[in-house]
Order: sequence, then structure tokens, then C-alpha cells
Amino acid sequence: MEPEVIILKPGELILKSKGVRREFEKRLIFNVKDCLKKKEIEFDHIIRGQGRYFIYTPEPEEVISAVKNIFGIANLCAAAQVGAKLTAIQGAILDLAKDLGVNSKKSFGIRATTISTDLKSRDLEKEIGAFIQQKTKAKVNLTKPDFWLRVEVVN
Repeated sequence: MEPEVIILKPGELILKSKGVRREFEKRLIFNVKDCLKKKEIEFDHIIRGQGRYFIYTPEPEEVISAVKNIFGIANLCAAAQVGAKLTAIQGAILDLAKDLGVNSKKSFGIRATTISTDLKSRDLEKEIGAFIQQKTKAKVNLTKPDFWLRVEVVN
């Protein structure tokens, strides 16, 4: 499964006043767009939501490489957008696990974050972890796994 969106998390914006936050966000997005245009990296659009920005692009690795050092960016990660149904999430994570090489000789851990949904992070971790373990026969290790699989559900 190819990533189709980059999740950009800005640093410590919540600590700023509304006016300062608005200006900071405008400048951050301007800097990201300017960087991508100067480096001629294709992107479709950028959406703001839930304290994150979602950069839609057919070139996720190039986008991450280009913008990772822009001031104000705390975290970037490539992601795949799927439906909010548990079966869709499980299928996407299974594809990712297989792409990464998760198998019976490897271990994995799941970390889930849910924002503005009825799903609970721990329940999601248990459901997806059991599903991946059943399908791949890999061991679950939540301290030092061979692979971390991360799920973020945003409504």
C-alpha cells in the first residue's frame, strides 16, 4: 500500500494565543508550499484539521525529505487514508505489516491514537494487534518490537 498523505504535526502551537497561532500556521503552510514549489515536488493540497496538517501528494518520500527541516515542524509521517471502519483499518495495517516484512520470526507492536471518534485507542490496539498476530503469526512485543505499527484515527 502506497502512502498518499503526509501527516504534519506542528510543535507547541497550543501554547500560543489565537492570533499568534493563526499567524504561525499561515507562515508554516506558506513555507511548506514555497519549499515544495521551489523543489518542484508535486502535491495536490494541504488540509488543516485536529491540530495537524494533511499534505496530499503522489510523492510522499520527496515531500518528507524536502520539508523535514522547516522551522515549526515537530513530526512528519507518511500515511494511507482508509475508512474509519475497523475492517478497513485492519486491512490497511495488514498490508503495511506485510510490506515491512512482519512474519512469524519477527515481533511487532501497535500504537493507536484516536481523535474525535467513538473508538478507544486501547481497544483499537487490541483488535488490530490480535488480527495482525492471527494473520502473520508474528509475536507481539510492546517494549522492543522489530516493527512498530502506528494507527491514527481522525474523524
